Amino acid sequence: MIRLRDIEVRFADTVGLVLDQLDIEPGERLGITGANGSGKTTLLRVIGGLQAPTRGAAEGLLRPGRVTLAHQRPYFFRGTALSNVRWALAAAGRDAEAAGSWLERLGASAFADRPASVLSGGERRRVAIARA
Repeated sequence: MIRLRDIEVRFADTVGLVLDQLDIEPGERLGITGANGSGKTTLLRVIGGLQAPTRGAAEGLLRPGRVTLAHQRPYFFRGTALSNVRWALAAAGRDAEAAGSWLERLGASAFADRPASVLSGGERRRVAIARA
């Protein structure tokens, strides 16, 4: 279980997140919504152990190295969608030949051989998640 209590995250003089409490049960799914700048990404970074809270208690967070952040507007290397996923797997010490299966899992195998630079926004996000 992930437990957050009295969390605050500050960036210099700016408050990035204030949260009284949040409990997430194992296997539970939840959606996070809010206006731009409301702290959604900061909350995910705290839960993923990528951002330490300035104040408060956080328990049961994900282990370092088990979390990858896939950006909303991901950057890619030159080459195909498949070559980008292969590169990421190899860089992580994983089997690069599994890249095709990751694209397939995410419904992205149809554009595996297309240049990453011409993918639509949704296609880019699928490839970014496969790469992550």
